[in-house]
Amino acid sequence: MHQLARNGMLGLAVRPNGGIVILIATIAFAGAPALAGTPSYTVVNMGIPDGADSVIGVRMNNHGEVAGWSQYFGQGEPSLKGWVWSPETGFTILPPPPGFLDGRSRAMDINDAGVVAGDGGFDIGLAWRYQNGVYSVTGEAEGMPIAYLGGINDAGDLAGTAKDAQLITPDYAWLSINGGALQTVTPTGGRATDLNNNRQVCGYFASISGTYSAYRWDAENGAEPLGTLGLAFSFATRLNNSGDVVGYARSANGNTTRAWIYTDEGGMQELPSPLPNSSAAIAINNLGHVVGISARSGPDLNWLWTGGNSATDIATLVDTVAENFNIIAVTDINDAGQILVQVFDNNVPDFRMVILTPDQTAGDIDGDGTVDTTDRNLFIAVLLGNDTNMVHVGRCDLNGDGDVNGADVAPFIAAQLGH
Repeated sequence: MHQLARNGMLGLAVRPNGGIVILIATIAFAGAPALAGTPSYTVVNMGIPDGADSVIGVRMNNHGEVAGWSQYFGQGEPSLKGWVWSPETGFTILPPPPGFLDGRSRAMDINDAGVVAGDGGFDIGLAWRYQNGVYSVTGEAEGMPIAYLGGINDAGDLAGTAKDAQLITPDYAWLSINGGALQTVTPTGGRATDLNNNRQVCGYFASISGTYSAYRWDAENGAEPLGTLGLAFSFATRLNNSGDVVGYARSANGNTTRAWIYTDEGGMQELPSPLPNSSAAIAINNLGHVVGISARSGPDLNWLWTGGNSATDIATLVDTVAENFNIIAVTDINDAGQILVQVFDNNVPDFRMVILTPDQTAGDIDGDGTVDTTDRNLFIAVLLGNDTNMVHVGRCDLNGDGDVNGADVAPFIAAQLGH
């Protein structure tokens, strides 16, 4: 397959059977109008596991599967149970990890292969990985008996935080590769909150005296500080496979909190959140889209940033009156643009977890609500086999035949031209 670009023009020629002959200069995509506007979202209320008294969804993979945990009061042990929720099967309660006090556990993350990771929660137990019905429990780091899970990547590596039961020794961030021994990534003290598929870890340095600053770690450079936006402290919450990190900075008195994104190109930059002095970035996907929370009197404002100079109130993406819920806290966003939020469901009434799924505009490969030159480049990359991202491939199948080939070219061109 070949491509030809000339004077900003790019097009495609297709055999009648759908095979691509050559990319030729026929359509001026750069001048085509974008299909602008905020995408609408559909709502799936996850409900609650049978007999549970709470439902806490923590993270979501690119298939829309969620890892989380629930509390069970007055029903004996374990009173804390981890679970996985999928669109096809609903809740699956995980068996208790071996050797844990009263069998208590929390599922805290799930990768795209469906491997789950978690911990004992509430200063109990070690971190674990659950794959094909078998648990692998981590060892201790720096001789400390508690390990919290920060994240799992698609290779099954784990990162997290080692803690002292007496809370006297400083916490240490750790990384476990291929189920191996825990290696300390913050020897002077710190916590790990996430890791990516390139085995980069993010988190924040932490000391007994209460000093905190965000870092990103890799094997070559170690734990490198990211900055504080001129405030006293900073905390990293998540990172994507490009190494972009998000989090928040805070003043010493706690009255100012600012959401930020760190990239290799731009360093640490404040995000344009709706309430700039009371905002925190919670999660970022591989498209660079960020979700966060801004504190205010009454329910907090939860927002989505997809680039540019403003963010969108997540509550405006759905009809919360018709759904009869109030959005409480956003917890994750995946590469399909699905957003995981906690709501107060007035129908119950109680707290529930809800997945918001964007109604996909044809041709909007990156899921930002517009069809533009970025989508053109992604579409061509998928056709050439240079982009195998499952979300991008799915969005390039514009005719819905289960394959991305020349038969998808005509509908993509129509989407680019606004037809």
